[in-house]
Amino acid sequence: MKIHPNDLLLQEVLDDPEGGPDRLTRHLHSCTACRRRLEALLRRAGREPADAPPQVGNLLRWRPGPVDYSPAFDRAERVWARMWSTLSEERHDAPGLLAELLASPPRRREMILLHQRRFHTWGVYELLVGRSHEEASGDPAQGEHLAGLALALSERLDAVLYGAEQIADLRARAWGYIGDARRLRLDPQGARQAFEAAFAELKKGTGDHLERALLLDLQAALLRAQGRLDDARRLLRRAVTIFQNFGDRQRAGGSLINLATVHERAGQFAKAVETLEEALQLIDPEEEPRLHLRAQHDLVTNLANAGRFLEAQSLFAKVRRLHADLGGERERSWAQARLARRRRPYHP
Repeated sequence: MKIHPNDLLLQEVLDDPEGGPDRLTRHLHSCTACRRRLEALLRRAGREPADAPPQVGNLLRWRPGPVDYSPAFDRAERVWARMWSTLSEERHDAPGLLAELLASPPRRREMILLHQRRFHTWGVYELLVGRSHEEASGDPAQGEHLAGLALALSERLDAVLYGAEQIADLRARAWGYIGDARRLRLDPQGARQAFEAAFAELKKGTGDHLERALLLDLQAALLRAQGRLDDARRLLRRAVTIFQNFGDRQRAGGSLINLATVHERAGQFAKAVETLEEALQLIDPEEEPRLHLRAQHDLVTNLANAGRFLEAQSLFAKVRRLHADLGGERERSWAQARLARRRRPYHP
């Protein structure tokens, strides 16, 4: 007798009353043919459908008809509300916990973090990762240290509560920030290894496209530093496309600023100007004032590089106050010096 390919799978329901139904319940719910074959298998074994494991028996008795999903939606909404409340509390407590941790000597921080359960929250984990990137621009060693603490903490988080894949996504970001910190510390080999670890973690996670775009943007900075400008452009264009496809205008604008830096490094000042003007169309100055200021500062520089001195001078006059308001005195002085130097051959 020819055996139907699903018979062996359905037989597992009979042979494994505990685990078998869980594997086939969802399929049986939507497949009338397999429910009928399971009934036949039960009768062939001298049993009635009522003798099947409870969840399978319920499916066998189920017939198409109107289904009320509102109880399931209500339960899901209650679960989500509890989870959101917990996360909000953790984020509220995280700054105080992090301040307490950082008040300890650096050599003791990891031990405290790993052995005191009150630190084992998503709020602390998330804040450590974010703070590591903020610190890296001024102190790359400190940035790498904080990201390393985040990686250590990730091993203590409850994977059932927070989700193993979500934890892996944030581990990928932490490794990406370590790679960027090592770039700033002039450790290209260490940076490359960190980015390899980051993409490996992302594969373990959800594969979130926005997380991938973030890593591509960070990795492009390493390639730019190594003089691999074409490779850097390729990664940044991919990052911009992903951010735009998902409606993240601010990050798309940030990646465009980085792309303009690659153009500037290659001496393509007109392309840099065009790219920065595109970035400024995306960045909301109220939401990201410093990013918007950076784009304008870079635009002043590249207008001057391209020989468009009157435009550069006009724009510089408009953003001087913003530089002062946002503490960008160093950038303002740099732009002013660049303008003066570029104008000198024409105004001896």
